[in-house]
Amino acid sequence: MNRFLMIVIASLGWIACSDDGAKEEPLIILPGTNNDTGSNNANNTIADNNTTGETNNGTTPIEQPPREEIVELLDTELTTGFDGNSVELTFEVPENTISVMVVAVGEYPTYWTLSGWRNGDDSAVVTPGWITSDQGSPSLCLSCPQRISASDGAFAAILPGNPNVAVVPGTHKVNLYSFVQSGFSFSPGTHSAQVQVFARVEAAEPTTGVLDMNLWFTGAEGWTAETAKTDQTFQNLLAEVNRVYAQVNVELGNITYNDVEGDYRVIENLIRSSTDLAEMFEQSARAPQDAVNVFFVDELLQGNGPGGFGVILGISGGIPGPANMLGTSKNGVAIAVKPNPQAPSNSAHVMAHEVGHYLGLFHTSEQNFGGGQQIHDQLVDTPENNMTYLMHNSGAGTTLSPNQGRTMRLNHWMRTGDAQ
Repeated sequence: MNRFLMIVIASLGWIACSDDGAKEEPLIILPGTNNDTGSNNANNTIADNNTTGETNNGTTPIEQPPREEIVELLDTELTTGFDGNSVELTFEVPENTISVMVVAVGEYPTYWTLSGWRNGDDSAVVTPGWITSDQGSPSLCLSCPQRISASDGAFAAILPGNPNVAVVPGTHKVNLYSFVQSGFSFSPGTHSAQVQVFARVEAAEPTTGVLDMNLWFTGAEGWTAETAKTDQTFQNLLAEVNRVYAQVNVELGNITYNDVEGDYRVIENLIRSSTDLAEMFEQSARAPQDAVNVFFVDELLQGNGPGGFGVILGISGGIPGPANMLGTSKNGVAIAVKPNPQAPSNSAHVMAHEVGHYLGLFHTSEQNFGGGQQIHDQLVDTPENNMTYLMHNSGAGTTLSPNQGRTMRLNHWMRTGDAQ
């Protein structure tokens, strides 16, 4: 497959005519495509929303019990060489580690990814040399046992992300790779980033999960931190997200309601990390609790599909997004809630889909612009081209598979225990 087609697919058809590479995961609906029979505002009446709520403008931290299961393994600054490669970083992964996350935070417009990751038994989970050999290079490693997706500004990778790989305790070795992009050209170079590695250590993999959230309001649909807590339409939206996630024993936990500072109702520029989207996500630095951050806007503009078509309904800060930290340009998920006659949709399902990306889920099947080899995820229990699945690129379904649930529950933003 040629580089042009790969960029289209790796970027989900969103930026084929732009000068960007694969980073955030947008949900795009083409004109005339009905991706869901629900309304954009989730107006169906849904009872028994058990999520808790705190109205908070980001000034009063909420007391949270310490996450003793999250252990920092490495915190260092590095600079890549002229070839884009870093020195090898090593860290010791303890016994009973159920997942490991590597996060790199650098400066725009530099993209970051991993050029190698060796497990505790020295097996390669990110294959050395894929940067020069993989069809998706350097945006997306399709051939790696653990798929990873490059991201600009802030990058994250988690192990395991599929049932074919597992965390092996012992010495792990990773190499980072940095590059900048101009059009469809990629140039490695010397760039600096802060790199942190975290382990989630538990006696056994959790079979249930609780996901805390910070919700951020721009005034879209008239919702504010004060009004959304009692707005029936919005509470129905949260209840529907809860219903979808309940398939895999995941429920929403502590919810905070926060107002965004500044005018971000319409996001004008999705193309780069130094955009209003990135600025909005950086407001997560004042979040009252450590949790996934979801922002509600009217519209997400720019970077429409090939030929200038397509409506962007939502976007995630990464696959996965950064965890165990707040305030980066990728610490967020944005949902466009303004009704659009070109793309009738259900905002609850868009939110569930994009948060699924943030927790590490790829599309079950990608759009296949121009023909050639179609891309599917690495999970054996997600049928190809089945639009009933939540993570299909159309956003039309709501089904989650057991392996998708496992990936979500292993993320470091997920916790065990009671939702309340």
